[in-house]
Amino acid sequence: MVEVKYVVSNTIDTEDFYLCLNNANRQYDNSSITFKVMLYLVSLLTDNGLNDNTCIISTDDIQRKLSISNINSFKGSLDYISSLTFNYKLEKINKWQYVDNIFASYTQFKGYFKVVFSDEFITLLDRSKQFYQIPKGLLNSDIRYYRNSIFMANYILLHQRRNMRQDKEKYRHTISVAKLLEYSPFIPKYEELDTRQRQVSKCIIKPFENNLNFACSLLGKVWNYIDEEPTNYIDFIKAKIYVS
Repeated sequence: MVEVKYVVSNTIDTEDFYLCLNNANRQYDNSSITFKVMLYLVSLLTDNGLNDNTCIISTDDIQRKLSISNINSFKGSLDYISSLTFNYKLEKINKWQYVDNIFASYTQFKGYFKVVFSDEFITLLDRSKQFYQIPKGLLNSDIRYYRNSIFMANYILLHQRRNMRQDKEKYRHTISVAKLLEYSPFIPKYEELDTRQRQVSKCIIKPFENNLNFACSLLGKVWNYIDEEPTNYIDFIKAKIYVS
């Protein structure tokens, strides 16, 4: 899945391919909303079996299915995604493939948007198998107070999908805190905290737990620490959680 967050260059490690995004547009960057929009658009492609690269989205659906009341926010996300270019490499082939854009075009009409994905991006989704159904509760949730939750929820879905095989069942529900933190862009890194008073619990542990609680509620899941609940950063970053 594509992480739409402003970067000069960023490599996203997935099971089957590496994706680099660049040329992002700061002006329209609202990472949480944009990520939700991207998930929604890709879910529309998936619903159609990747047989059509065109999505028609009504303004009513934007408000009802995505809980985005300001249509300009949706348009801003499309502008942002349109500004991205990327390339990717399939591990088994070990050769870089170059793609210009995620979108071929998008147009705003009265009452709806028409979004056309590039053929290359459709091919990437098909070959990498990085697509799946997104729960409606995740897409139409109000994430203003839990901005990391949609990134966390998406990673949980992807992690469990990767481990669907019976021989991977014991890994399916276990996720390391360190890995999930990588998909929590609004939780500060330990090194970024004030060295005079780091306040790890207030700045890192509690926001992580609160966002994870909200993410799991959207997915209809529950979570717990596999071992004792951590009380310091060293124990926290080494901890693992169980999601079911």
